Amino acid sequence: MNAEQSARRDLTVAFRWAAKLEMHEATANHFSVAVSQDSQNFLINPAGRHFSLVRASDLVLVDLNANNFGIAESQLVDPTAINLHGQLHKLLPHAKCILHTHMPYTTALACLRDFEFLMLDQNACRFYERIAYDRDYSGMALEASEGQRVAKVLGDSKSVLFLANHGVIVVGNSVAEAFDEFGS
Repeated sequence: MNAEQSARRDLTVAFRWAAKLEMHEATANHFSVAVSQDSQNFLINPAGRHFSLVRASDLVLVDLNANNFGIAESQLVDPTAINLHGQLHKLLPHAKCILHTHMPYTTALACLRDFEFLMLDQNACRFYERIAYDRDYSGMALEASEGQRVAKVLGDSKSVLFLANHGVIVVGNSVAEAFDEFGS
């Protein structure tokens, strides 16, 4: 099994487990995993596909370096996902896998004014100094510049980003690492 096939399998398992654990919201969520050294080739779910139905063969291979990028991919992938995931993969070396959802409880927390995750027990302390908060998140990432801004907020040392009034982004060096953070 080559690296892309392995990444397809791992990401598909993450989709299925997220659905089984009800850690998704409808079809407007996206997971991606980089499959090239420069992270500009990545696999991502097609728009409108429920997590429980994603198959390895459904994942779209996006190449942000391609001169003709946007023609075929834009018909299959939500453009906001490409703007967000593309920039995070490009700018953050530790973001090999990106999990972005609007889980109901997490989104509710992200909607609270000045919310901060309190380090009250050992489970919470696992995330000590690893959570970023984007209090200026203003909606859909319709331009690559919004992805760049979000990457700057997340930074090089954080693995979780609460997006105000939106949801959460979790990143990791692998699908397994990101999903472990995501499910905790």
